[in-house]
Amino acid sequence: INDSDPALAKKVLDDGLAGAVAEVQSELLEVNEVYLNKHPGRQYVERMPDGSILRGKTFLVGNRLYQIAITTPKEDGADTDALTFYKTTAGKFLDSFRLVE
Repeated sequence: INDSDPALAKKVLDDGLAGAVAEVQSELLEVNEVYLNKHPGRQYVERMPDGSILRGKTFLVGNRLYQIAITTPKEDGADTDALTFYKTTAGKFLDSFRLVE
């Protein structure tokens, strides 16, 4: 597996995410293609079986797969300030991931 083949990288990332969602029986709410230093990845939001929200990023770098994720409380019924806090905190955490090359 290598990120130099875009079709293979897409398959690895998409199949990996689908497998993870199936494994924990979560609901995939959102998924976007993203890049980190030209390396392909996925940014996603899942609703876990207990209602909590998992936000994550996965990147394929060469033959390595890197994943970073954060889980926040249930958003159903949460007030606007709480939702803003969850999303802002998750965004800062996920955006903190860097590669040291």
